[in-house]
Amino acid sequence: MAGPGSIWNIFKNMGYTTLFGLENCDHFFSKTIGQKLEVDHTIRSFYCAAQEFLGFRTAKDAVLKQRCIGDHMSHYYILNYTLAYSNLYKDLNQWIYLHINTAHEATGLHANTLDLDLVDFLKQYLNTFKDSHDVAIFLHADHGMRYGNWYKDYEAYMESKLPAFFLIANNELLNSIENSYDSLEHNSKVLTTKPDLRTAALYLAGLPYGVEYDVHEDPRYSAFFNLFKEKVPKTRTCESSEIPSEFCSCKKMVEVTENMLEADQELQRLVETIAEIAVYKMNSEVHTPKNMEAGIFCQKLSFKKVKRVFATRVTDFIEQFYVTFKVDQSPEAEFEVIANVGTDLYNQLLKVSESKGQAFPYVYRSFPVRIKTLGINRKDPYAGPCERLTRPHSIHPPYCICHSIDNIKEKYPSLIN
Repeated sequence: MAGPGSIWNIFKNMGYTTLFGLENCDHFFSKTIGQKLEVDHTIRSFYCAAQEFLGFRTAKDAVLKQRCIGDHMSHYYILNYTLAYSNLYKDLNQWIYLHINTAHEATGLHANTLDLDLVDFLKQYLNTFKDSHDVAIFLHADHGMRYGNWYKDYEAYMESKLPAFFLIANNELLNSIENSYDSLEHNSKVLTTKPDLRTAALYLAGLPYGVEYDVHEDPRYSAFFNLFKEKVPKTRTCESSEIPSEFCSCKKMVEVTENMLEADQELQRLVETIAEIAVYKMNSEVHTPKNMEAGIFCQKLSFKKVKRVFATRVTDFIEQFYVTFKVDQSPEAEFEVIANVGTDLYNQLLKVSESKGQAFPYVYRSFPVRIKTLGINRKDPYAGPCERLTRPHSIHPPYCICHSIDNIKEKYPSLIN
């Protein structure tokens, strides 16, 4: 990664001055790209000193302490350094990579501290250099937000697969590239990849793009696109883009029909087990809540029948199922559960831990597998008296089918607001 094919070496050899900035002092980058980068400036030793002497931390489990260094949040210093660097080399072409760790935590509290500072930095940077330089800023993430229980909730699991990307460029640059606006608008609606960004960056530097500038001469680079000039096909797939199946958000689910289930008793029993696990998890959360006696508000649910089933292959060893089902306690209530099923027990999609949630052992077609639910949702409208009754007591209303409201009021008047 740090050899002649690395993008910073390509730019440096073209006469660009180069900056590589990291707002952390962990080992992940050095393990991947090496400890001695051939760049003109690096930003890291400052944060290592802050970690050694000031208790500064960027690890995800260090969430209870704000990341202040002196009078500013830690990201202020890497942004301020970058402004000073660009002013110092204002007569030269510049290539800059910044890795900002503000959102590298689980609560979302730190990420909020970056918003105004980042806006101020971008405004100041663009206003300072837009007239003297062609400015292109690729503002992007390596993965989605992962807010919430992203190993447990399907919405958060999907969000982790959808990294944000914003292109910021001055009009003079875009106007100089024929059909750039049309291409960029088209490409904002299709599947794009990080290697596409590399291809686009090489083009902006004045280099022909593609396989001839990859040190390994990897023919797969011919499948990548210059986002400024080329339109990515709408038919592009994760497979053709070298995106592993487990990280693909574009996979199509296929319906498993009732006739297919009737013809395959093992598959039918697996699907019913997934629904029963969902019922168990809902009962654990609302019928036997931690903060009160069991069954005060919510009936104990029991699985009745499966309504619809969809499935897709995530990897060669993991399949994902989407199951809608009914329960005995209400003819109107309908639930959906998303679950991974597979034999690859060490894959993070099936791992078991406090942060990644439970997984259930099962034997399917004579193979030991795990069933791991990613999310359970209520499909029918549930707002009303039961929701108003349970929500103030921190009981998740979608999972709760209440006993008679009048009986609850009569037996537990002190719990009714």
